[in-house]
Amino acid sequence: MILISKGMYEAFYGPRRYLTIDPIDNSLFTPNCYYFRLGGIGEKEQVVPLEKSVTLEKHEAKRVFSLETFFLSERVFAIIGPCSELICKGLCLRNSPTIDPGFHGGLEMIIENLTDNRVSLEPAMVIGKAVFFDISETMIDLDRYVRLEKQKAVWVAREQAGEKIREAGIWVEKMIDIEAPKDGNVFFSQK
Repeated sequence: MILISKGMYEAFYGPRRYLTIDPIDNSLFTPNCYYFRLGGIGEKEQVVPLEKSVTLEKHEAKRVFSLETFFLSERVFAIIGPCSELICKGLCLRNSPTIDPGFHGGLEMIIENLTDNRVSLEPAMVIGKAVFFDISETMIDLDRYVRLEKQKAVWVAREQAGEKIREAGIWVEKMIDIEAPKDGNVFFSQK
């Protein structure tokens, strides 16, 4: 089991869709965890998007939902918990401690006000954090993967430059009415 850092998410897990967070706020993805936000309140049997602040009365609890939707492939597992700011406000986040492999959806939790005062819940406020792990038995050589991706980008750039040069060569050929080599490449010879 290996920790999926922000860099690993950006370089490998996100692009390959092993882990998707939507909508993602990159400023909330630290090197080792993603801070998720409050997105909805449970009213009866419905989820109501949180568009304005909601007050929790003293010792009141409400069913809440994350703003983000998470998709974890079969190789990704997460541990979740409350953020420190929530605890400092006297709020308790009741949730399952994990997000299982194959999960797709928003997180459903309970926020409880443990104080004797009213507390406001603001739209998109950070309420918790998730730490993601690759639990597959296949180890990823991330350095090698990043090197290969960079090399692939260089190859693509060279290919595109070669196409532009060939196009320019064909244009020049027509302008000066010369015959091009059989390989169609005016500027380069093939070895």
